[in-house]
Order: sequence, then structure tokens, then C-alpha cells
Amino acid sequence: MKTNPIFKKIMIALSVLSLLMLSAATVLLPELAGRYENLTNQAVGHRVIIFLILTCVPLFAMLICFLKLSLSLYKNAIFEDKTIKRIKVVQCCALVEVGLYIYAVFVRPSLLSAAVLAGTIIVSLFTSIIREILAEGKEYYEDSRLSI
Repeated sequence: MKTNPIFKKIMIALSVLSLLMLSAATVLLPELAGRYENLTNQAVGHRVIIFLILTCVPLFAMLICFLKLSLSLYKNAIFEDKTIKRIKVVQCCALVEVGLYIYAVFVRPSLLSAAVLAGTIIVSLFTSIIREILAEGKEYYEDSRLSI
């Protein structure tokens, strides 16, 4: 079953757009924190800004892997070892995010930290399932290529 090439191009565009948006948000983070302070009269400490920048690092790695996965999908090269390794990188980055947000929940408990923690756990579980499915699919793909 062939997938729609427009879908593949949209995936690449969304990956690039996500990287650009995260880059802009990271650069503008101090400015955004200042605006938040002005609107709510609540101080945003340097520790919070540093924490947010730290959480951007694994997110950048995940988005770069998503872009590479989208390009592999576009080239119909999804059943390769590189794909499984990229998904494993996404899983590891999601686990790092889980660790960072577990720290955040204990240091500064809030509903938002708990929600982000739950989301990153779901991403980690989802990527581990996808990695296993792709590993199985790669084996079937290689077996079918050898039998022809």
C-alpha cells in the first residue's frame, strides 16, 4: 500500500517548522519570561529559565530525528537500521525529558509539570512500541527481499 506523497511532504514541512519554532522560542525565552513577569506580577527566576533551556536540548535532538525520519519516509527507506537507531534516540531523549520533569515536579510542584511529565512518558512508551514494530517489519522486509 503506497502512502500519499503529499502526506510525506507535510511531515517534512512540520518537522522543519517545529525546529524553527523551538529555535525561536529558545532564543526568545528571556524576553518571554520578562513579558510573563509583567503580565502576572510573578517573578520568573533564572533557575526556571535555565531549566527550560535544558529541556530544549533533548527536544532539539528529538525534532532533528523526526526530520530525519520524515526524510527517510519520503525516500521510502523506512526499513533501515538508521531508522531504528533514530527512534531509539527519540526514546532516550524522551526519557531524559521524563527525568527533568520528575525533578521539576519535586522542586516546583504544579499541574503543568505533571501534565508535561505525563506527556513525555507517553512519548517514551510510544517510541519504544514503534521501535519494536519497525524492528519486526525490518526483519520481514529483509526476509521478503531474500526470498525473491
